[in-house]
Amino acid sequence: MAYQIDLSKDAIKDLDKLKKSGVDLKPLSRFFSRIENNPYICSKKKQGVLENIRAIEWGKGYRLLFEIYEKDKTVLITAIDKHDDAYRKAKRRINKQV
Repeated sequence: MAYQIDLSKDAIKDLDKLKKSGVDLKPLSRFFSRIENNPYICSKKKQGVLENIRAIEWGKGYRLLFEIYEKDKTVLITAIDKHDDAYRKAKRRINKQV
């Protein structure tokens, strides 16, 4: 069974900012289809504060960070940005949820 991909409101804002800054977002569609099929194979599990987050590297130094909800077969995209910025945003957004 395929996973459903949802984007958080913050992730949508991230995409808008990247698009406005001229970043080519076409490669992301390939990663979305991989996530739908099996989010575990195409990503790396993070540790520490981000232990529930998985990450995919795309483009030159960009990261797509997401959480997997097995019960619902849903993947929630939490942050999309350059490496350091994506992790910083993910940590801040996780702290907001708690």
